[in-house]
Amino acid sequence: MSTAPDSTIQFQKAVLDEFTTLRGDRTDLRISKDVKIALSNILLCFLRNLCHAASNAESAPKTLTLQAAEKAVKDESVSGKLALQLHERGDLATKTFTASQAGDRQRLEVRAGVVVPVAKVKRVLKECLPEGTRVAQNAAVYAAGSSNEIINLVLREALEQLHRNKKKTISVATAQSAIDANDSLKAFISLC
Repeated sequence: MSTAPDSTIQFQKAVLDEFTTLRGDRTDLRISKDVKIALSNILLCFLRNLCHAASNAESAPKTLTLQAAEKAVKDESVSGKLALQLHERGDLATKTFTASQAGDRQRLEVRAGVVVPVAKVKRVLKECLPEGTRVAQNAAVYAAGSSNEIINLVLREALEQLHRNKKKTISVATAQSAIDANDSLKAFISLC
């Protein structure tokens, strides 16, 4: 059973949440639906590439561990600076999640300090790994943190371009221009 449509909707909500956080009190700024869809598809692609790299790195892994997820993010398909940024954000989410109280009834992404839904990330990871492979909770949190950083990088640059060009809406053209401004991000997204 594919959860891609459901995950895409949840990832679009995460993009909107991150946009709302980044724009601050500038409520006049908007983001187009096409940009939300494109960024959610980029996240799905990132997670599938992470699965592919993790399953190639280990011979028939029974569990996608945090270490395997970290190694997959540091894979050569992600250039050096971007890999470091994704790793740092994923690592921060994992540490924040681990430091939160185990009995805490908050949602996983709240405990990890990310907007990308950890349960959806875990489901996507499980779908693209070989059948029977489990996904460790901290690996899912790490992947959600890295995914959150991808959204953040694109939106931050797009918001700067809006400000420079005195525009109000992040369009597909603005988002593409934001991606093109970051060579590492551009190379990474070209893999999708």
